[in-house]
Amino acid sequence: MNEKNFEDEILYLKNTLMLLDKRLDELGGKMEVESIKNYEFQKYIFKEIGSMDKFEIQSNLLESDMELNEFERKSKYLKKLLRIKNSPYFGRIDFKSDKIYQIYIGITYLTDDDNNNYIYDWRSPIASLFYQNDLGNTSYDAPEGKVFGNLLLKRQYKIENRKLIRVFDNSLNITDEVLQQVLTDNSSDKMKNIVNTIQEEQNAIIRNLTDKNLIVEGIAGSGKTSVALHRIAYLLYQINGLRSDNILIFSPNDIFSSYISNVLPELGEDNTKETTFSDFQSSYLKEYKRVESFPEFIARYYNESVDKDLIKFKQSDQMIDLLEKYVLDLKNSIYFYDDLINKDYYYKKEELNNLFLKYNKLSIIETYNKIADYICSFNKLNIAKYKRKIIKELYRLSNFNSNFKDLYYNFYKSISNIYYISDTDLNKFIYCKDIYYEDSLLFI
Repeated sequence: MNEKNFEDEILYLKNTLMLLDKRLDELGGKMEVESIKNYEFQKYIFKEIGSMDKFEIQSNLLESDMELNEFERKSKYLKKLLRIKNSPYFGRIDFKSDKIYQIYIGITYLTDDDNNNYIYDWRSPIASLFYQNDLGNTSYDAPEGKVFGNLLLKRQYKIENRKLIRVFDNSLNITDEVLQQVLTDNSSDKMKNIVNTIQEEQNAIIRNLTDKNLIVEGIAGSGKTSVALHRIAYLLYQINGLRSDNILIFSPNDIFSSYISNVLPELGEDNTKETTFSDFQSSYLKEYKRVESFPEFIARYYNESVDKDLIKFKQSDQMIDLLEKYVLDLKNSIYFYDDLINKDYYYKKEELNNLFLKYNKLSIIETYNKIADYICSFNKLNIAKYKRKIIKELYRLSNFNSNFKDLYYNFYKSISNIYYISDTDLNKFIYCKDIYYEDSLLFI
C-alpha cells in the first residue's frame, strides 16, 4: 500500500480511538448515575410497598424491571468497548452498491453522534463479505433482502496497544501470514477466539440460520469447537431474547470446559451453561448414586469376564424398539381401581380412567401430573399445596408401580424370549448404587 493510504489508516485509527474513549467516558458516567438511581428506586418501592395497591405495585415493578434491563444492556456494551479499547478492529472491506461503503470490522460496533458506523460488529450481515467472498461482483443477505454490489477491497490489520503494527491487503481469503501468526499465538492453556481468521466454510456454519440442527464433522484440531462457540455468539446477536443461560454446552470433562471458557467473553458474550453428559444424565437418575464414566465403561468392556454380547444388545437399535413397545404396553395396562376421595374433591375411578385416556399421548409421569393439574384447576386448589399430595394418591389408587428399578427389571423379563438374562445378572446391574454407562439412557 502507498504512503498516503497508510497515513489515512493511521488517521482513521486515531479518530476511532478518540471516539471510543469518548463513548467509554460517557457510558461510564451514565452507568454510575443510573446505578444510584436504580438503587434509590428499589429502596423507594421496598419502603412504600405497604401503602400501594396491587396496580401501583405492578406498575412500579414493571418500570423497575425495564430500567434494570436497560442498565444490563448498557453494562454489557460497556464491557465490549473495554475489550476493544486497545485493538478496536481487525478488518475492512470496501463495498460498492449505490455508493462506496468503507466497513471496518471488530468484535462490537461503534457509532458517532450522527449514528454513523465507525466499526461494524463481525456478526452484522455486511461483515460476512469479509469472510466468504473474493473481490468482484458479490452479494450479502440483509434483513430487507439480498444486496448486490462489488467488493473492491479486503484489508486486515494488526493493532496492538492502540498502535497500527501491520496492514495486509488480500484479494482472496484470510492471508496465510495472519493465520500463521494467530495459530502461533494460540499456544496457551486457554482457547482463543478466531474472529479475525474465520475461513469460508467455518463462516457458512457459524451464520447458518436455515437448518435447525447441524452436525459438523472434522478431524482433531480442525476447529469444530471454535466454530461452535462462534456460532453461539452469532446466534446471541441474531435471535432476539436469546441469552447465554438459554444455551447448554456438553463438554467431555471439566478440563475441556476450563479450556474453552475464554472464547465467549473475548467475543463480548457471557459464558453459557456447561456440563458433562454424565452429569446431565445424573440429574435425571435420582435412583442411582452416579453414572459410570465412559473410561470406566471401556475398561469394564475389555475385561474378560464381561458379557460383551449383552452390552452390544443394550446399545442396539433393536433395544429401542423393544423398550418403546414395553412402555406403550405398560401405559395401556394402567388403570385406577378405586375412587379418589377427599373433603376438597371427589372423583370416581371411572372418571380417573377417562382422564388417563384423555392425556394418554403424554408420558406416564406427565399423564399423572396433568391429571393432578386438572383436579387442582377444576376445584380451584392451590397447586403448590395440593399437587404433590394428589399425585401420590393417584399412584396409590392405580396399578402402576412407580419404582423404576422394578420396571426396568420387568422390561428385561418381558423380553427373555429374545435375550435371556438370569435374575442374578439382572440384580447386578439394576439393583445397585451406580448405573452402568450402557444402561443410563435406557433407564432414563
